[in-house]
Amino acid sequence: MTDQQPAAAFREVQKFRQPWVIILLVLWSVVMLGALGYALCRQYREHADFQAVLSNWRLVGFTVVIVLAVVLTNWLLLRAKLVTEVADDGLRLTLFLSFARRTIRYADIADCQARTYRPLLEYGGWGVRYSWRHGRAYNVSGNRGVQLVLKDGQRLLIGSQQADELAAAIRQRLGN
Repeated sequence: MTDQQPAAAFREVQKFRQPWVIILLVLWSVVMLGALGYALCRQYREHADFQAVLSNWRLVGFTVVIVLAVVLTNWLLLRAKLVTEVADDGLRLTLFLSFARRTIRYADIADCQARTYRPLLEYGGWGVRYSWRHGRAYNVSGNRGVQLVLKDGQRLLIGSQQADELAAAIRQRLGN
């Protein structure tokens, strides 16, 4: 007997791969590593001895912090992904690295509509977001998604590059 979950009727994996995200990562890396290079060059010019540069523990600590910050932010943002699954037990949402995992039972869904939205204006950006006016959002890219209204009145937007297909898969489960 296996503990595997049954295959989902709909599955979408989205990642932060927008050009502006990559540009920001490159700029972040260049600025941080440039600051590090400047500090190392200045320290070397002042002492003209690399051994003296390495004996400066503040500089060594600064170097370690900068390199770790660049590597970790690049790794984390490039690994982050939103997985949306329409499965037998409910609508499953997983946003990797924010540790947000949620299953919404179909019995809790009152309405489901594919729509175009404005991520920055309505939710303040991408990720797991909350807006007093619009409710919660799970999104990583684009401006299309599925708006759910739950029976308790909560609103939930799920960003999707395949919003119409996701909405149809959810509606099909609601009809069963």
